Amino acid sequence: MTEDLAMTEGACPIPTPEQARFGAALAAIERAMLDKVAAVIAEAHETAERLQPVQDGHPSAPLGYFQAVAHHRLFATLCGADRETGKNGDPAIAAAVLRNFQGLARSWEAVRPAPAFIPENGGAGVRLRKAEP
Repeated sequence: MTEDLAMTEGACPIPTPEQARFGAALAAIERAMLDKVAAVIAEAHETAERLQPVQDGHPSAPLGYFQAVAHHRLFATLCGADRETGKNGDPAIAAAVLRNFQGLARSWEAVRPAPAFIPENGGAGVRLRKAEP
C-alpha cells in the first residue's frame, strides 16, 4: 500500500473538485448562519441594556444569559424536545450530544487544563468557585 494520504487506511479520501466546491459553499453558509445568530444574540443583549433604566436598578441580563438561552433552545430542538418547555426530547440523542460536548471539552483541556471548581454551599447550589491553587 502506498503512503499517499488518499490511500492511507482510515484516512479521509482527497475530495474531488466538485466535493471541494460543495464543502467550501457549505462552510460559507455555516459562517453566515453563525454570524446572524451571534448578531441576533448581541441585539437581544443590547435591547435588554436599553431597558435597564426601567428595571428599578436591577442589572441587565449579561450577554452570556442570551447565549445560554439560545444554546438551551437549540439543544432542546436538536433532541426533538419542545423548544419552549424542553419536554419530550429523546434522551438517547441528548446523551449523544452531551458526549460530543464532553469530547470537545477534553480536546480543549488537553491544550489548556481547566481549573478545578468547588461547589459553593457544600454542593447544594449551582454556584461554583475556583479551587485555591
